[in-house]
Amino acid sequence: KLAPHKSVGYYFRALVLLYAHFDKKSKSLPKAIADISKAITLHDQSSFYFSLRALLYRLTNQLQQAVDDYQQACSLFPSSRLYLHLASTYTLLQDSSHTLNALNKGLSLSPNCPKLLAARFNFNQSSLNRSLAIQDASSL
Repeated sequence: KLAPHKSVGYYFRALVLLYAHFDKKSKSLPKAIADISKAITLHDQSSFYFSLRALLYRLTNQLQQAVDDYQQACSLFPSSRLYLHLASTYTLLQDSSHTLNALNKGLSLSPNCPKLLAARFNFNQSSLNRSLAIQDASSL
């Protein structure tokens, strides 16, 4: 049993359950979400806890909850990595304006981050392709 005041214990148990998920024990994810939620209740100033729960939400296709947790993690400890994960979650939600905003916030922290630069390039390319497709369709 874990001592209820030990948020780190819930964090590590959630990690173990996440690893179990990748070993094809998919029923472990709701338990992992419950454990990391307990850790957050006990220590709500940890960006690590929020980012782990955001990942778990993404894996269970709870994308809006993932966005909420990534935003909280970014507010606690802004990092280019967190903004990249936030942007990719917005992409899954097909939310272009928030995707671009998250990419730009990440780049403001790390202007030369290759992953963020590549993501913004890909975002710009896909936006251009959509615009060209709309123009082509309207000319028919």
